Amino acid sequence: MRDTYSEDLVHGKPGFVNNIIFSLSILLILVGISSTLFMPGIGISVVILAIVMLMFSISKRNIEFEYIITNGDVEIAVIYNKSSRKNKYSFLLDEISYIAKYNSPRIDGEITQGKIKTTHNFTDGNIDDNTYGFVVEKSGVKELVVLRLSEKSTDIFKIGAKNKFYND
Repeated sequence: MRDTYSEDLVHGKPGFVNNIIFSLSILLILVGISSTLFMPGIGISVVILAIVMLMFSISKRNIEFEYIITNGDVEIAVIYNKSSRKNKYSFLLDEISYIAKYNSPRIDGEITQGKIKTTHNFTDGNIDDNTYGFVVEKSGVKELVVLRLSEKSTDIFKIGAKNKFYND
């Protein structure tokens, strides 16, 4: 494979846990404010705790996924509020069993048969023609990695992993 490089940035959605913490913190703020009338010490403590929870939740609501593809090897990071970056997942070209459209019957078959043990979705949840499933085998365990690729990134895999790339 010739030297290739691509970088994609995909906006993500906050996870289920983040949404629960956000909603719960707003509810606790309301309960804390109303309870300060009857029990000022406990009410103020609840409000302070809820504000801390709300700040934590807000700091994790604006997320983007960054895919860096170098010679077919993929590194995935999450960027919170355009300021803090955390590496989430990486895999090598040799670890890819195959690549197919995410809604492909090939991937659905492996999921229903229980061959894929873990799914890592690094997209905003919307499925379109550029959403691909990478079946990656690490230590004998198959995992599904869902990515939304740009045309340049798709071309890299079509050329570099042509025997592993299925367009069905």
